[in-house]
Amino acid sequence: MPEPTTPEPALPEPTTPDPALPEPTTPEPALPDSTTPEPNGHAADAPLLTSVVDGVGHVVLNRPRALNCLTQSMVDALLATIAAWEQDPRVRLVHVTGAGDRALCAGGDVVAARAAIVDGRPDDASAFWAQEYAAIAALAAFARPVIALQHGYVMGGGVGLSAHARHRWATQDARFAMPETAIGFFPDVAMTPMLARAPGELGAWLAMTGETIGAVDAQYVGLTDVVLPTESVTDALTATTRLAADGDVSDADIQALAAAYGMGAANGVGPAEGVGTANGAGTAYGNSGGVSRLQDDREWIDACFPGDDPALIVARLEEHPDARARACGALLRTRSPLAVAVSLARLRRAETEQNLASAFATDRRIADAMMHGGDFVEGVRARLIDKDQPRWRHTRLEDVSAADVATYLDAR
Repeated sequence: MPEPTTPEPALPEPTTPDPALPEPTTPEPALPDSTTPEPNGHAADAPLLTSVVDGVGHVVLNRPRALNCLTQSMVDALLATIAAWEQDPRVRLVHVTGAGDRALCAGGDVVAARAAIVDGRPDDASAFWAQEYAAIAALAAFARPVIALQHGYVMGGGVGLSAHARHRWATQDARFAMPETAIGFFPDVAMTPMLARAPGELGAWLAMTGETIGAVDAQYVGLTDVVLPTESVTDALTATTRLAADGDVSDADIQALAAAYGMGAANGVGPAEGVGTANGAGTAYGNSGGVSRLQDDREWIDACFPGDDPALIVARLEEHPDARARACGALLRTRSPLAVAVSLARLRRAETEQNLASAFATDRRIADAMMHGGDFVEGVRARLIDKDQPRWRHTRLEDVSAADVATYLDAR
């Protein structure tokens, strides 16, 4: 797949904005220079930079002008790097960061994937998704601690890359979203099992709407473990480097540092009970960055989003007395009806799915089907390329049948 020139992704507008959420201004962490770059650590302008210094393996997503969106070459290099580091005793800890101050990663390069399909190279698009999933799974399963620094925009594949890591550290300015239904896709990268464990019906709300939430909200739903004050980020990462320079690093060591540097470390309130990563990471954290606005929003979200019928959910929202609920219903009417229906069905099925490998395998089948036969090509064209109104396959959610959903959910 050729290197794309990805336009900046269209960021979904939240229906319940957090007025206290600042624009991403996180300073780029000071990464030490490596005099012995890894084989996959390319020139300074390469899209993925890797190095090993003082016991820390550094992975830097290096496409800041494209919000560090993942490309084929990046996921290929990441997969090779993780495989090499598994056998490298020098690597006692891994840091995953994004270049620049605007994003860790705003997702996979869906514009390039669409181009491959339109140009008659559908296998290239499928190969990108397969490699992206494999790289994220490899990072999640890495034998030594991995810290993903979630700063700026953390969207789509960027959520998957970081939220499955053993340690998820968010900065105050982080903004999270799984905005796939806006482009005719679904929340993939094995995120639906994690969303299904979110409090109440927040997982369904996030999966169907693609809403943007802040760092404290992300901690509440289980997408991050700790919220770091902006001024503490560099010191916190430097402290982990000192640990790695001295010897092996344990998960307990990392959690202790997070407690020391994170916001609200003394209040003893962490993510909602039962949330965390599929491999159990994150569940030992106990500090909170503050009170999530979603705790209040749950009154209407939990009332409107139960069940398996997306059309009924929208009807409840449109009839609800809370203006936030009605605004959410209007937002859902702009999303791909097929993608919204498939996303809800995928989330409900994921409620009993505990195996990360199984989740990735299921998502790959659904992704292939939706890319080649759903609204994906049209959604990417309209939202990210031509910036006009998409022409979805179905006019309304009420027009999407159970058989339509099964075509994608049960694809082989």
